[in-house]
Amino acid sequence: MTKELIELSLFALSLLKETYAAILPTKLGKSVGYAWDGLVGAGAWSGYAVAALYFFGQEYGYADLMCEYSTYGAKATSYLNQFIDFAS
Repeated sequence: MTKELIELSLFALSLLKETYAAILPTKLGKSVGYAWDGLVGAGAWSGYAVAALYFFGQEYGYADLMCEYSTYGAKATSYLNQFIDFAS
């Protein structure tokens, strides 16, 4: 969910990246793609951090709040998906 949210948030940059990757020579276009994967993947650790917080929450009694907040995050991702699908 984290990677998808980051990709959706950076939608305008994604369009720019695809344009430059198509215009640039093949090897340079690949490097732009790798740089993009690195940028988007940089936030992947936050998914593990949220999971760790949830497991601590199960131990200390606030796991139900974590589930509620995760629902809000899923709704935000869903709305961003709908917005981008509508725009394209």
